Amino acid sequence: MAITGPVILSTTKMVFETGKFINLEMLDSQAAGGWGASGDLPVAQVFRVLGSAGPLRRGNTLCGDQPVTYMAAWNENTSEFKLLGIAMFTGLDAPTGVAAQGICATYFFSMDALN
Repeated sequence: MAITGPVILSTTKMVFETGKFINLEMLDSQAAGGWGASGDLPVAQVFRVLGSAGPLRRGNTLCGDQPVTYMAAWNENTSEFKLLGIAMFTGLDAPTGVAAQGICATYFFSMDALN
């Protein structure tokens, strides 16, 4: 959360702690590929990112100086936590996993904080 702070995610928008947001267009609600921290989760939601959130916490951006063009989201369970995994991508081609060309950042958010 050092870059984004807490987030609110829907199928059309991701809103950040600062109130800034990115619009999302769902490309595939069950994209097959290598997702997750280790690349072994078989399914994620893949979105086209529309617009830019600009600087977030402490002036950081989602992908450094590159524009975010795609985002993937998946649920991931560890022995202790239920996590929301997010990967950000640059480039023209939709991603097929966390090892895809164009990956520029991964983020993990605990979903247990709300329970």
